Amino acid sequence: MCSVSPCFSTFACGEIGVFDDFYVEPPFRRQGVARLLSRAAQDWCRERGMASLTVGCSAGDVGMYRALGFGLELGAMLACPLEG
Repeated sequence: MCSVSPCFSTFACGEIGVFDDFYVEPPFRRQGVARLLSRAAQDWCRERGMASLTVGCSAGDVGMYRALGFGLELGAMLACPLEG
């Protein structure tokens, strides 16, 4: 499973997709499911005229995402905790 959230990017001056919630059940790993799901998400974005599909990930997952086509580095992604 995965989600793609449309988002306006000032960098692209248009809509992009944000790839998130990516998970493949263990029995289906190493069978090309991740590649098929990633391609489906990329195609979905292309069909809607989005400029790119981006993902934020841990350092340990960079190689996997590069293999899935996420090769353009856009800097570091940071988060601000919003705890009360």
